[in-house]
Amino acid sequence: SHKIKEIQKFINANSLHYLTLEGLKKCMREDAEQFCYACFTGDYPLPFQMDLA
Repeated sequence: SHKIKEIQKFINANSLHYLTLEGLKKCMREDAEQFCYACFTGDYPLPFQMDLA
């Protein structure tokens, strides 16, 4: 909910950039396809109830 400039200032960083999902997968040392990305994409393998999450 914060803007990039606000986060950058809060963590005292010169710059702040986010990786795309593909960029994240490219920089992983292990086989990137064995990891779950549901927290990033919202595409969960099983349905869940928000009130229980």
